[in-house]
Amino acid sequence: MKRRNDIYPVIPKGIILLRMIPTSSHTLEDIEVTLTAFEAIREKLVNGTYKKIADATKVDVS
Repeated sequence: MKRRNDIYPVIPKGIILLRMIPTSSHTLEDIEVTLTAFEAIREKLVNGTYKKIADATKVDVS
């Protein structure tokens, strides 16, 4: 079967999705640490930090 590069059946191109599965072995502290990390990541996304890094990075995908 030939794979088409222009079909995104699960997650649309340009979208990032993180799936997390909390379990009974996670503590409230684990959850707080995770949420704090996501807040820091969101701030960098909003203020353009990651875009600046991506723009300055050259990747050969050939």
